Amino acid sequence: MVKSGKVKRIRNNSRVRIVPSSITGRPKGAWVDAEARVATDSQAAHATELIKMKYGIQFWLVSHLNKAERIVIEIREIT
Repeated sequence: MVKSGKVKRIRNNSRVRIVPSSITGRPKGAWVDAEARVATDSQAAHATELIKMKYGIQFWLVSHLNKAERIVIEIREIT
């Protein structure tokens, strides 16, 4: 069971607000209302494979330097 604050908040209340941002975190667009949820194991495995394909050696380096548990969060815009 994951004990991170972010996961606890999402499980308690799935409503979130997101915004596109720069690498430094400066907002670059309009805020959007959305819902977040922790992905299932199979969804997380698929997302991890896609990230591995995109980032290659960078993914490997970060994975080996950071041994924390990986959590995948799915975010969908509320329409």
